[in-house]
Amino acid sequence: MKRKLSTIFDASIALDIIGSKRENLNKAQRRPSSYVLENAPILKHNAALIINSIWERKFANEMFMHIDMADAGKFVFMFFLDAQGKEQIGAIREMILLFTETAAIFVSLSINTSLEEDSSSIAYLDSSECKLLARELCLLDPVGGGNYPLNYLMIIDPHLLVRYQVPLKFSHCYGAYQKFGLQLPHLLGLIEEYSSFATTT
Repeated sequence: MKRKLSTIFDASIALDIIGSKRENLNKAQRRPSSYVLENAPILKHNAALIINSIWERKFANEMFMHIDMADAGKFVFMFFLDAQGKEQIGAIREMILLFTETAAIFVSLSINTSLEEDSSSIAYLDSSECKLLARELCLLDPVGGGNYPLNYLMIIDPHLLVRYQVPLKFSHCYGAYQKFGLQLPHLLGLIEEYSSFATTT
């Protein structure tokens, strides 16, 4: 009986310790709303130059894409896509066009030219700049000679600050280095969250 009581007592103490640690961890993780903005990394200089050139060519008439209009609160979704991932451009494009507060740049190789459109919120980058930009951001796929970028999403603001970045996962046929990723069914919710945030800032 003594041994059982002692075991229960020790377990109770252990639970108290775990609960205390979790409470401290939760307190430590609470940040003001400006935390992400104040700690967001800035794009590398060469990558920023490429992105600016895309903006100038495609979004020249869009006020929110100018650096001087950084306080407008609009976000740009940059989709880096490999040979399989670029097949999802049509589905992702439809999601982006549901919201007026977002724009997208699709970065891949040999993108179907029929996807080119007049929409001022969509741009495509499939020239030599694709590999250059992916290399600058360390997003070249190590498989296949490093020709295609990894499936990856990067959300930037007009300050060229990276607000969010996450691997994308479209199937279960990936290597060990792509075990984690945002799946396509969850992408719409993420776009909606950032679009809603843009309208309230």
